[in-house]
Amino acid sequence: DPILEGWNNVGNPYQSTIDWTSASWIKTNVNDALYFENSGLWGTYIAGVGANGGSQYIAPGQGFFVQCNNIAGGSLGFDPGIRTHTRGTFLKNSVANMIRLQASGNSLSMETVIRFTENATNGFDANYDAHMLFSDLINYPNVPQIYSMENGYLAINALSSADQVPVGFKAGLDGVYTIDMTENNDIATVILEDLLTGNITDVNTSSYTFNYTAGENEGRFI
Repeated sequence: DPILEGWNNVGNPYQSTIDWTSASWIKTNVNDALYFENSGLWGTYIAGVGANGGSQYIAPGQGFFVQCNNIAGGSLGFDPGIRTHTRGTFLKNSVANMIRLQASGNSLSMETVIRFTENATNGFDANYDAHMLFSDLINYPNVPQIYSMENGYLAINALSSADQVPVGFKAGLDGVYTIDMTENNDIATVILEDLLTGNITDVNTSSYTFNYTAGENEGRFI
């Protein structure tokens, strides 16, 4: 399974923050997404977009995951030119034609990003898409997990175009959860459909709160 293979745990070897977007990296057969474990959540960053706290900046000593995309192997080379004087604060840039959906409940939240760009395809794009890495529902049953299901499970999904995008949700606890659109750049109409209840919500103007039973069909939303 290409989603499960090729993962490597790497660490920042410098005593300064490093920048994942620096041209000084030596990357061969490595997907461009960066992943961090963060107290049961997975932060990720790719192509100017961060989700769940993910950023292009990697703090001193910080461990992170990348994925090799070639069975023959790949390489990730460190060069002093990747170092930066920033303290690692995420400098948020406005990315065109994207929305950010946040699921919240149990005093926790998780987000997923869907963006549209002519440089992407509707398949998996190593330079634009980031896999969804799920929280362990045994140890973190209270985490509300939301993700795109258009071409695999994705935390950040870049598409060339689409009228409908399936969105998955799951958690380890029954309860009441809410989906908000916390960012919208340039998309005039965004409708969330609950396939279980038939409810339709214009998330440009309001959030959607729903009852959830652990173990139900994850493909609940469009």
